[in-house]
Amino acid sequence: FFFIMAKEAQQQRQQLDSVTDYVQQLEVSSHMEQDLKAVFERLVSKFKSWEEENKINHGAVVNSEYAKIIVDQFDTTLEEAEDALRKNDDDLQKALVYLINQ
Repeated sequence: FFFIMAKEAQQQRQQLDSVTDYVQQLEVSSHMEQDLKAVFERLVSKFKSWEEENKINHGAVVNSEYAKIIVDQFDTTLEEAEDALRKNDDDLQKALVYLINQ
């Protein structure tokens, strides 16, 4: 009789341990989810800030002669030269300084 009760008590402890482990895993998962959500929210915020800072520069027309000069002077692509000009209000001197400092 005592053997049966001891065995049942052991099974209940194992089940309780299993439930406890499961609950702990849920808590860890919940914390990880909250951490990931916070990271994504920060990332979205930074991206929106970056987008706001650079939206004026996207698609702005730049002086193609300046872009060619930059490509000839630096080991850079035409796109990089145009971006440097956009970021520096199409000013050749500023764009050159910008590229040198990169």
